[in-house]
Amino acid sequence: MPELWTEAREAVKTNETYYRVMSELRPAYQRWDGAGRRWKRLIADDVLLGEASRLVSEFPKDVSKDIRGFVEQSRFKARLWFSATAAAAVVFLGVAVAAGYLYTEASRSELKALQSEAQARAAETAAAEGRDEAERNLRLARVTLDGVVVDVADGLKNVEGMRAASRNRILDRVRSSVEELASKAPDDSGIQETRWKTLIALGEVFGAVGDIANARVVYDEGLRVARAFSAKDGANADWRRYISFSLNRVGDSRRWIGDEAGALKDYEEGLEVIRELSGTDESNTEWRRDTAVSLNKVGGGRSFLGDTAGALKAFEESLEIARKLASTDPSNDVWQRDISISLNKIGEVKSQARDGAGALRAFEEDLEISRKLSTKDSTNTEWQRDVLVTLSKIGELRLGAGDKSGAFEAYQESLDISRKLAVMDKTNFRWRVDLMSGLYNISFLQSGDARRASLDQATQIADDLAAKGQLTADQKSWPEFLRKARKAADQ
Repeated sequence: MPELWTEAREAVKTNETYYRVMSELRPAYQRWDGAGRRWKRLIADDVLLGEASRLVSEFPKDVSKDIRGFVEQSRFKARLWFSATAAAAVVFLGVAVAAGYLYTEASRSELKALQSEAQARAAETAAAEGRDEAERNLRLARVTLDGVVVDVADGLKNVEGMRAASRNRILDRVRSSVEELASKAPDDSGIQETRWKTLIALGEVFGAVGDIANARVVYDEGLRVARAFSAKDGANADWRRYISFSLNRVGDSRRWIGDEAGALKDYEEGLEVIRELSGTDESNTEWRRDTAVSLNKVGGGRSFLGDTAGALKAFEESLEIARKLASTDPSNDVWQRDISISLNKIGEVKSQARDGAGALRAFEEDLEISRKLSTKDSTNTEWQRDVLVTLSKIGELRLGAGDKSGAFEAYQESLDISRKLAVMDKTNFRWRVDLMSGLYNISFLQSGDARRASLDQATQIADDLAAKGQLTADQKSWPEFLRKARKAADQ
């Protein structure tokens, strides 16, 4: 009623703490929401989290449901967070045991509820409470595992110097713990969803460190899980979406071993699935974005196989979707980055078609967006990498047009960013490849000792990656190629 709202507003108005905490809490929520609600974007500041928790408790009617959920998940993470190092295995086991315990307690609570219900109608309320407790325990078990899997996966991507055997041992423990929980509820869609997410997360870790074989195994299994549960529940839109996502990941893993035709087949099936799903609800922005992502995958596959026109068509459709989404919310960083990525793809295809002017326009618009994003959050390594990749392509175009000064400027800035990222994590496969490529590119515009030094460093990185078996099928010739370039530098 109006008088109650007036009374509530007056109470809040007198409390300065409310406004102070909300002035920090709202931007934190917006950053988390804009980043796709990733766990690593939850509240990390203990002081803010404590104040936010009290705020939610004292002013439950004045704090939105979304922000309450944000604070609640942050509290979960604060209790579950740990360092993803060699100790991660020990800690995870403890959490996994806790999750197993929660599942067991859930089963016991549900049984107790059913027994109570059967004993007498007078116990109906207690039974309902028991079922609620069971559901809460199941949800907590899932949330526990979902959050821990994300933390372990993100952590292991960035643990410098960890041996492959140690990393794989930790990941095997993560996977076996989730599989154990899933085996206790083989028909529970929610638990199996956690299993699917775990497989995808592990695949991303393996891919980040160049372990192609293991990445392919878990991605293939993730696709099987998604297909199996979609077949059981054809009306479940999430499982159909997961099929599309898995097909994209399986396609990526095929490209790593040089199976471009197989990859394109997976990408096209993934696009077909998500197009059909998106067509059932055009207001669903996540499905529309998924369609744009799949179009970029298809465009990349077509481009590699020489279908330039087909690739450009796919990339331009993806860009159109991204621009429409961003127009509804220009502050959405994810959608802005989608525009940047599609522009980059278009620039590549136009460059291949020898449309240098068109390619440069696409790359320059892409760079403008990427710079804005990286400036907003200098800790976001993906956005930093977007800048270096686009600068490298602009440098290549300028060099081809005879603008050596402009090319050197772009290459040097790209190389500077590559060095910073590579220092942050010397085991990150992509960043090491970026550094190697940057050193090779700038060597074209160097001479004497400077050129030889750049090629020596690039060759050393390529040899190291080859020795670890991290080079993909189309990258295995790099060490020899760079040695020839180094030999030519002496002549």
